[in-house]
Amino acid sequence: MRKEYLSKYLFNENELIRGFFNIAPYESDMHSHDFWEISYVYEGGGVCYMGNQSSPVKCGSVLFAAPNTPHCFISHSHKEGSPLRICSIVFKQNYLELFMQNFQNISELKEHALFNLIEKNAHFSIIVYDDNASNLRHLIWLITHEYNHYTAGSKEIIQAAMLSLFIGITRQYEYQSGNSTDMVTKNLILDELLKYINANYGSRLSLELLASHAHLSREYLCRYFKKQIGINISDYILEVRINKAMEMLRNTTHTITDIGIFCGYPSVSSFQRSFKKYTGITPSEYRGSAYE
Repeated sequence: MRKEYLSKYLFNENELIRGFFNIAPYESDMHSHDFWEISYVYEGGGVCYMGNQSSPVKCGSVLFAAPNTPHCFISHSHKEGSPLRICSIVFKQNYLELFMQNFQNISELKEHALFNLIEKNAHFSIIVYDDNASNLRHLIWLITHEYNHYTAGSKEIIQAAMLSLFIGITRQYEYQSGNSTDMVTKNLILDELLKYINANYGSRLSLELLASHAHLSREYLCRYFKKQIGINISDYILEVRINKAMEMLRNTTHTITDIGIFCGYPSVSSFQRSFKKYTGITPSEYRGSAYE
């Protein structure tokens, strides 16, 4: 691990916070420093190493690292696409203390795991994922812009945005850990997942793929979906596929084999089994009845 570097080498005199853009190297050693860091990946892909752990990162990944916590970003190779581009906000401990009182006044956050880590000055680094509205990106961009174009009111805008950013990261961490959905825009996440299923019903929709798309664990996705929709996610996919197949059987002259493939079934036999399970009749019988 590279020798720890100190805030006096990064911050200008009397500065408590900085915002800047950076490109992750293709090779690097982990480092630590005596200030806080929030880094947002806005382009490319790679890996973030945190102590003895590592996490793949892509656009929308956010590193939140406490002081003196070893970490580093590594870009994928040149052959795998663009380098990993990052927007970073770094700030000193005494800057955190400026708005922690306001953070503590939000009583709903006090039981959240990340709030407790911050309050206890624990050494930690985590990866969270931006929500579908890119709220974290907007806040980090605003803070960095105000820092780099500092003018009247910039200090107040940065402080307000930093408080919002901390709240957003805390909510995302709590939600992605599977501990709470109360403080997250549940409808937005569910809507995005339903749109994805309806747009990709003809492809292989594995539970692993859908969980990755929603940034949830497989187990939590199953519980969450059943609670919100009332049926299992596999039954919902079946419903989408069969409804589309019924529409095609009524309105097109495509063969039953082609319709099954179009709707995501690897063979005509699997399509026929699913269709009969859902409707009680075979695709041929359904098509025949549609023309009676």
